[in-house]
Amino acid sequence: MKYIKQFFRDFIALPKHLFFRKYFLLPVNVLFVWITIGNILEMNYGVDDLKKITGKVEYNEVVTTRIINKPLYKGREQELRLKLHNYPEYYRLTDNFFIGEVAGKLMIGDSVTVYYRSWFQTLLGFGRQTDIYQVEYHEKTLFELSDRQRNAKGLALIGAMATLLFFPIYLHYKRNE
Repeated sequence: MKYIKQFFRDFIALPKHLFFRKYFLLPVNVLFVWITIGNILEMNYGVDDLKKITGKVEYNEVVTTRIINKPLYKGREQELRLKLHNYPEYYRLTDNFFIGEVAGKLMIGDSVTVYYRSWFQTLLGFGRQTDIYQVEYHEKTLFELSDRQRNAKGLALIGAMATLLFFPIYLHYKRNE
């Protein structure tokens, strides 16, 4: 309880830059390191590292999750929701991948194999456990793991650059305390 009181006292009393340095610089660094490590691990997943489930498609639809109305960008966030008969939740593929290619080829009743991460892999790499990492249909791959790995490379690079930016600042302030 005393830490919470101290936090609010500092929030009122300290200048903004000192408050940021004291309470946010370390957690921001930890977050970016976590993002970097999680995405480096994701870049190196193989199909054998993922869990897989084979089942019949109960429904397969592209759903608009929200409409974005910003000054520089207007659009929709969409995701493919793929529900198999032998799993209680749907699997999803977000719109930063080509969801139309997968959605257009699958029909209700088709037998597919979906590869997804374990709980622990999800904890390290963010996202949901039911995110699709690969989809196979009739011995053909409709969505490949390499698309996810390419996305992870970009996120790992961003996380590493942010860590390289904020960590020296944190060390500088820590040395001067």
